[in-house]
Amino acid sequence: MKIENQYRGQLELTLASQPQPVRRRPFQRKPGRPDRARWWFREMHRVVDDAMGWPGAPRVRPEQGNLPFARWR
Repeated sequence: MKIENQYRGQLELTLASQPQPVRRRPFQRKPGRPDRARWWFREMHRVVDDAMGWPGAPRVRPEQGNLPFARWR
């Protein structure tokens, strides 16, 4: 590994004398992924469909309050 400082501020990192070609394998999805997603969404739909309806909170009566005002001289 060799580090060269060129142009006063730019660092260049050289790892090998010959650039190696980047070998990437083709992207492959895991075999069970769509099945798990389908199961998850089915479960979430079931939970929402089976959810109970909750009554709203009772209305609170308004409360009369007073604010102390500063006296001006």
